[in-house]
Amino acid sequence: MTDKKDPTWPKVEAAMLASAEAEAHRLRSEARAKRRREQWGDGGREGMTLLARSFPMLRSAAGVDPWDPAALIRWACSPAITSGGMHAVHFCLQVWNSTADWPEAAAAVLREAGEPEPDVEVLARVFAPFNLVAAFGAWDDEHRAACLAWCEAPFWP
Repeated sequence: MTDKKDPTWPKVEAAMLASAEAEAHRLRSEARAKRRREQWGDGGREGMTLLARSFPMLRSAAGVDPWDPAALIRWACSPAITSGGMHAVHFCLQVWNSTADWPEAAAAVLREAGEPEPDVEVLARVFAPFNLVAAFGAWDDEHRAACLAWCEAPFWP
């Protein structure tokens, strides 16, 4: 060990700090990855099922288990869905594919299912991008916790 009076000490101390910071970062990354695996499995469809089931309003929804975005879209178009349920659908679809044009995807799903031609303006409102502030205003604590769990240990399918 270098004596603190040695002129090279600041460099040694800086190298030791950098090494300790790198090790701490590595350990935090490993802990996050472990938490992510424990919570969301291997990600992908398995992770999406686990995520969607973490929202109470989606636990019995079509398209959740197994994960099937088209079935979830059809379910979300039912008259029984609440605004909180719709926010949960938006969140899950956004995690599944954050660049998709969900109103257009919903229109295609409904056409393929033989539904009457969907109103594009209605679909644009129903499948609007996820809005965190609006969702937290509509959700109860259990739904907020589901969203925050993903925020704390996110995965991307």
